[in-house]
Amino acid sequence: MEGGIPRAPYSAMALQLTLTLACLLPAAAWDVSTALVPKDYLAELQPRMEGSWRLVAVEEADDSDLAQAKVIAPSFTMARNATVFYGMLDKMKEGKLLQWLATGVDLINISRVPAHFAICNVHQAGVAISEYVIAALLSWNIKLADMEAEFRRCTWRDNRVNSCKMSRPHKTAFGQTIGIIGLGAIGQDVAAKAGALGMRVVAVDSRPPSPLPPYIAWAGGDEKLPQLM
Repeated sequence: MEGGIPRAPYSAMALQLTLTLACLLPAAAWDVSTALVPKDYLAELQPRMEGSWRLVAVEEADDSDLAQAKVIAPSFTMARNATVFYGMLDKMKEGKLLQWLATGVDLINISRVPAHFAICNVHQAGVAISEYVIAALLSWNIKLADMEAEFRRCTWRDNRVNSCKMSRPHKTAFGQTIGIIGLGAIGQDVAAKAGALGMRVVAVDSRPPSPLPPYIAWAGGDEKLPQLM
């Protein structure tokens, strides 16, 4: 979790970076390229690359590393320091890929990224983030934390004497309507899980799927956002 925002699991981000690097393998076996990755990822990534890439901790990269590097995967801390981050990108004249280790790219000022970089985010977050969304939805309905606290206060007592009253039944997600803005990997997974709970799912997307999956009751284009709301 970064700043209270759930992120894809570490293994998923490492796998994304591995697959991306594999797609950018040097044409010749003896041509080893440089990739700048977070120091914490080196131990997991290096065995997967079988020597086809020279991996350098992005936090420790010098000007020589920057001049040679084709790939950079910055940490969130680094990306928040605009002077350092964009200064590094400007020095990467051979750079081809900026691999962002999260789904959203809102921390990146796209206009400051040199044009020779492709920007790639993490696509393995659909399951992890959709589970977080559903957990929040169920927590909002069931008030599980409040229920547990009340149970401990009212039930787990030696003398069982208290002023507690029976709580009202909690709300259920079943039959409720959930609106989803954007049917990417996360949006579609949230829709599938919500549908499995018996919720009515409505959504908007720039390119609504056709035909609609059975768990989506209605979907419109972006112009239908006021209708969704």
